[in-house]
Amino acid sequence: MKSDPVGIVIINYNEGERLVEALASIKKLVTPVQEVVLVDDGSTDGSVEWAKQAYPGIRVIGPEKNMGNVSRLRNLGMGALRSNKIFITDSDIVLEPDCIEQLLEAHKRLPGAAILTPRLLYAEQKERIYADGQKLHYLCTTIAPSRNRSVGEAEGEITETAGCGIMLLDRTRLDGTCYFDEAIPWGWGDDGQIFRRAQLAGYGCYNVPQAVAFHYGKTRTTERAQFQVQNRWSLILETYQFRTILLIFPALVLYEFFLFALLVSKGALGAYFRGNAAVLKNLPRIWAKRKRIAQIRTVGDRETLTSGPLYVSPALVANPFLNAALRAASAVFNFYWFCVRRFI
Repeated sequence: MKSDPVGIVIINYNEGERLVEALASIKKLVTPVQEVVLVDDGSTDGSVEWAKQAYPGIRVIGPEKNMGNVSRLRNLGMGALRSNKIFITDSDIVLEPDCIEQLLEAHKRLPGAAILTPRLLYAEQKERIYADGQKLHYLCTTIAPSRNRSVGEAEGEITETAGCGIMLLDRTRLDGTCYFDEAIPWGWGDDGQIFRRAQLAGYGCYNVPQAVAFHYGKTRTTERAQFQVQNRWSLILETYQFRTILLIFPALVLYEFFLFALLVSKGALGAYFRGNAAVLKNLPRIWAKRKRIAQIRTVGDRETLTSGPLYVSPALVANPFLNAALRAASAVFNFYWFCVRRFI
């Protein structure tokens, strides 16, 4: 089967050996690759030299010093490509040979598809799912029903998705929404913001489980809590309709208490306050972005938000009491959404 050539952007910071493995998997792709750009964030482990040896002809761009702004790095990579089909990946991702081909085939079948994501499996446990069709909870957090499940337990249907850092973009369909907001720091939502804008503009965002890649995961707890708090409220204030915010406000308040208690129990109270302080500081910028998003919106919140089991890293809710509290909270929030959704 013949597909349009794609351009590939790889984001890297000090992942030398894994970067070599990622590039080896790109060489094995059955899809024609027009160009490969490595955006290196000031690596000091020799990554750039290793990449040039492993993939002759690769273009290397990026800052001399580490900046830690993944959205800026993704924008740099997209700006360096001529291709209209752009696959964005990380240096700790290994692709199956037909990964991009499966995404391109789904793109042809799905009307209005602008962003497509693969199923990500753990590289160390190849039958265990890392990410697979996440949804945006109306509380502006993640619903990840397949996370940590075995492949055999998960559904194999193409579904809509609200975020994943590994994605195929069609910038001919995304028009003015094909960019990453560089004011969104690395953490939860740094990839989801482009999905949210695309969906509000009426474009399709889909997860394709037949497209498979492997992720070298890292166990995280609260090191990114500040940015998760900040990005969540930024996304709410920038993209939720005022009617939605008003209707779900009681649930937002209850969730905020739950989040506050969780972070206090993990010794991350400072991260909670710093995240909220950053939102208050950025309110003028958030308001300006809200106006721009309103101009491209063609779809309402009821069509793009949903409810379901709240996802929290198992490392944070290993305590049986916290796990039970999470399940109880999910049930309460599900019932509340059932009551108010018809009015949104």
